[in-house]
Amino acid sequence: MKKTVLCILALMIVISGQSIAEEITLKDALQKTLSNNPELARFHWDTQALELQAISAGLRPNPELGLEVENLGSSNNVETTVKVSQLIEFGSKRDKLVSTAQHQQLINICEQQIVTTELLTETKKTFTNVLAARKQLELADELCKVAEKVLAEVIRRVEAGSTSIAEKHRAKVDYETTLIDRQKAQQKLRGAKTELSAKWNGTDSEFTVVGNLEELPGQPSLIIDNNPLLDKYSAQQEYRRAVVSMEKALSKPDITASTGAKRFHDTNETAFMVELEFPLQLFNKNRENSQAAEAMVRSSEKSLHSITIELQTKLELLQQELVATASEIAALRDNVLPEAEKAFECSQKAWQRGAIPFTDVLYTERSLFQLKNRYNDALVNYHYIVIDIKHITGRVQS
Repeated sequence: MKKTVLCILALMIVISGQSIAEEITLKDALQKTLSNNPELARFHWDTQALELQAISAGLRPNPELGLEVENLGSSNNVETTVKVSQLIEFGSKRDKLVSTAQHQQLINICEQQIVTTELLTETKKTFTNVLAARKQLELADELCKVAEKVLAEVIRRVEAGSTSIAEKHRAKVDYETTLIDRQKAQQKLRGAKTELSAKWNGTDSEFTVVGNLEELPGQPSLIIDNNPLLDKYSAQQEYRRAVVSMEKALSKPDITASTGAKRFHDTNETAFMVELEFPLQLFNKNRENSQAAEAMVRSSEKSLHSITIELQTKLELLQQELVATASEIAALRDNVLPEAEKAFECSQKAWQRGAIPFTDVLYTERSLFQLKNRYNDALVNYHYIVIDIKHITGRVQS
């Protein structure tokens, strides 16, 4: 009795586990990726390090305590000097250093946005792959059912003596092939789910995606609004301009001011002293570093212009590909697939009447499902193009 109760409980747990499989929408997948992807976690520490560097850059240089003893070892004229020295900066060096550090923080923010955009783009495409794999499995199941019905009809006709045994073998081969295709489709769906869950550092593929591959998004905007790559190039350009200002500030000499007391041991007298030190810039005036920084500014301007042209060109090519793919989808959906389905139905009826050979039925059957898979691939390609366009224009989260 106890074993029976335990078996029933185990069965209920299994059934309940199957019935409450998590349903994940595209929005859920994107949110999970943003919250749990390990690649994004490192930016927390990068940000903290750069913030500390900016604070450090704004701190004044520490004063120095000096001790000097003259005529040590002599029987007379021993002098001891204790002084405190402080570097006095000119040219707003600390302000320039802080500005440079802050621009590095902006670059880090842009790099984080680039990684985030890439991950969200990959998540969207992987989510699309799961929808496509699920549809491919549905087509494989449908083809198996059709092949099974055809095989049953062939066997019936062979047993009735109205067709040859060779057709039975052909039908059997066709059916077994569909079983292999269905198994591959099942594996592909499991693999796509595993790849999707990996985006949020998960390992469980026992979930259901919510979405319809045939729900095509509209024409996306082609205006580049917030591309993080362009933002990074702009931030780098401003950073290099800040470096120019910093190098020019560093070329201005600083002075070191010291104050203290000198003790004359022979006379037991103490004198206060003030000392100023000025560097003589005879050789290194930091001119080369300033010129190098200015050259890097020119380089960043060219890079920004180049990447802008490259992205605009990609957008134009993607737009052309999107129009062509939309036309292909419409043609397959409205014209080609309906005709292929009619051809398959007619071939079945004609074969049953003995008007055409069985090989014609197999041909139209395979042709129909190849076209359905092509339609599926065209839908995936359309989604991919829209995702790539939104990636470039900075609207990947929309």
